[in-house]
Amino acid sequence: MRTYRGDGYIRYLKGPLLGIDGVEVNMPEVDISSVFSLDYSLAGLPVGSRYILYIVIPCSLDQQQLDGSDVSFSLKTDCSMIKELSSSLSKMTRFETADTCKLYFFGEFYFDVNKTTHDLSIAISWNAPKITEPVFVHVQVSRGGSK
Repeated sequence: MRTYRGDGYIRYLKGPLLGIDGVEVNMPEVDISSVFSLDYSLAGLPVGSRYILYIVIPCSLDQQQLDGSDVSFSLKTDCSMIKELSSSLSKMTRFETADTCKLYFFGEFYFDVNKTTHDLSIAISWNAPKITEPVFVHVQVSRGGSK
């Protein structure tokens, strides 16, 4: 049953042969050159394991531009904090495909969704002082499947 009620746009992905179907949620783009905080609802995210959170950035951003940029995430339900992480954007793991670059906390920001953690939210804040021109990025949450 597809019951996603959270922010952003959800896309259901077919699993590879005999694999697990996947999910990808893309939040609206924001300008990383501004200092800010955002909250996103993940209400109704399908039950499953090994979700991961990414910041999708333009591949043209280099490591020097990311130096000194800080990001903080927190994952919570209505009544409890599940996970909190902070890092410099330049120290996050970078994963590149033909058309996107994704930053993530290697091995640290996987999370599971079950019946008790079904209505999750993510708070994110960052400061990127070396990025002075508008640069648009977005947050992505995904697991399994193939595009």
